[in-house]
Amino acid sequence: MVAETLEKWKRIDILVNNAGITWGAPAHEMPLDTWKEIMDTNIIGMYICSQEVGKRMMEQGGGVIINISSTTGLLAVDPQVMQAIAYQSSKGAVLTLTKQLAVEWAPHNIRVNAILPSFFSTRMTKAIIEQSGDKLLRHIPMGRVARAEEIKGAAVFLASEASSYVTGQAICVDGGLTAW
Repeated sequence: MVAETLEKWKRIDILVNNAGITWGAPAHEMPLDTWKEIMDTNIIGMYICSQEVGKRMMEQGGGVIINISSTTGLLAVDPQVMQAIAYQSSKGAVLTLTKQLAVEWAPHNIRVNAILPSFFSTRMTKAIIEQSGDKLLRHIPMGRVARAEEIKGAAVFLASEASSYVTGQAICVDGGLTAW
């Protein structure tokens, strides 16, 4: 991926780490192989992409990395809404990865931040929203799930010079969920 991008564009200015998978199960029933697969995708894959792109950004004098985490990595979730401890744990790890890379790479003019969406209507969240909609919405002050396009503003802000003094931060796009 990095080689192809560099071949075509000669540099990488922005990396958005957005791959993610989940699996629903109570914590005491989560299969270890599934836990590992989620961690491999959600945090190890993000680390590898950040590491490889970060090296190139250091060589070119800077860049921006935006990691997609989740409010579920910041807060516990009502088990009647969702039971996905491996997903939640991996998204919590994304926050620590983001902060540590921000501190280590700031001297290289690389800004690293995270966006934490709450429940957006996506293929991955569709079943949760359908099964737990009323319970879920009770926790969101705006009273609705987000539309897919509502995450764009945070990404544009973090990718632009408007956020030139912002690094190591987690921006929640959550309809007020984390304001409780």
